[in-house]
Amino acid sequence: MGDSRVNWSRLDEESFNSLAESLLVREYSTDGQTAMAVDGRGGDGGIDIDVRAKQTGQLINIFQLKYFPEGFSGGHVKRRDQIKRSFNEAMKHDPPVWTLVVHRKVAVQERKAVRAMRRGRSVAVRFVTPTEMDLLLAKHPDIEERFTTDRALELLTAVHRPEAALARPSDLQSEVRRLSDRLHGRSEYWGTSFALADDGTYLETYFAKRRDSAEREPLGLNLTLGFTVDDVDLQTQLEAAMKFGITQPVRLHARVVRSFEKTGPEWFREKLADIEIQLRPEEEAHEPRLIRVELRDAAGRPLVSLRGKNGGVSTRLRGHDLRCGA
Repeated sequence: MGDSRVNWSRLDEESFNSLAESLLVREYSTDGQTAMAVDGRGGDGGIDIDVRAKQTGQLINIFQLKYFPEGFSGGHVKRRDQIKRSFNEAMKHDPPVWTLVVHRKVAVQERKAVRAMRRGRSVAVRFVTPTEMDLLLAKHPDIEERFTTDRALELLTAVHRPEAALARPSDLQSEVRRLSDRLHGRSEYWGTSFALADDGTYLETYFAKRRDSAEREPLGLNLTLGFTVDDVDLQTQLEAAMKFGITQPVRLHARVVRSFEKTGPEWFREKLADIEIQLRPEEEAHEPRLIRVELRDAAGRPLVSLRGKNGGVSTRLRGHDLRCGA
């Protein structure tokens, strides 16, 4: 087992829940089964993560996360009532395996108390503690990297890397691989590929890593337009495109684009100014509501390209094809 840099005793509840969920969903999402967070971390519904067979949907395992820094013995024995309530709720789904996930080692009396909750049921009761999660961190180092790296320190250290000079043929490959690892580690839900075109245009393409990416880490686009009396024809053209589908390109000049904001996690969100928007039919579309939206800066360089069905002024990303560049 590799040495984990995660200090479990110092994690707050939010960090513990987020890290445990990332590890368990990654580990138990395989070719034959899928793992998904269900009703909120640490909730009262009895399920934080469930594992099901992909083909049949049959329930395989239920994980329940509990953040009890002092355990659930002695002066904290009442916490066993919380575990019992969660256990009983989970039993309504008749799982073959129920797993309690905690961020400290489980004492012998605590283990016995939890297993006694079965009361003759055939369900297998298991435990995941920091020991097991350290093993998972060793298997999935990108997750550990995301939860432990001081990014500012890494950037300062980066100037001393000889590969950054790109002086040798292998340096570019090393740098790209390093960036790829960092990109993979910054989000459990969205992956990023990137490219540099011949004309210097830089493009990023985001793709969903999990089925619930849009729900667990939503990426949003908020757009505000302002039309004047001189833009009546343009406004009418845009409204028709939104209602009936776009058949001809529509160009929204920078003077009518009041604001454009990308919303979501820190690595994604930003506000863009002085941009124009171009709407045009998707070239390979077989229905008129499929469109491509392109944002360009004052110099005409592409900033964002999004394709999909028009969904009004506020759009939530659910596809795999948002492209952003600078």
